[in-house]
Amino acid sequence: MCKSDCACMDDMCCSLRGKSIFLACWTLAHTIVLIITTFLSFCTGIENPYVLANTIIITITHMLGSIFLFVGIYKEKAWALLLGIIFSSIMPYLNLILIYLPTVQIIFTITSCRYYKILQGGAAKQ
Repeated sequence: MCKSDCACMDDMCCSLRGKSIFLACWTLAHTIVLIITTFLSFCTGIENPYVLANTIIITITHMLGSIFLFVGIYKEKAWALLLGIIFSSIMPYLNLILIYLPTVQIIFTITSCRYYKILQGGAAKQ
């Protein structure tokens, strides 16, 4: 029987750490797509410089999110994981028209926040 906080769901498919690693890889994959898209937009000569500037800012923010996620997971730094979760969530929530992005982001943000809670608890014990 599950506890009230449904901790039994945390390790259902894989560990919370594994789910956080998936979020970091998911963010990195979308960062690569954004870099390619930004490069192609720059090469084709976008007429509106504001669109290009916004795309570059979103790409850099998403890349920082991916870096912070990987640092937070592999170095077990709770603050870096939290920054990664925040930065990696900006682009999917801006693209609500692509329903798969915010859906996957919400699911894995929840699991990553649960892993953050574990990391934060581990840091408090030391």
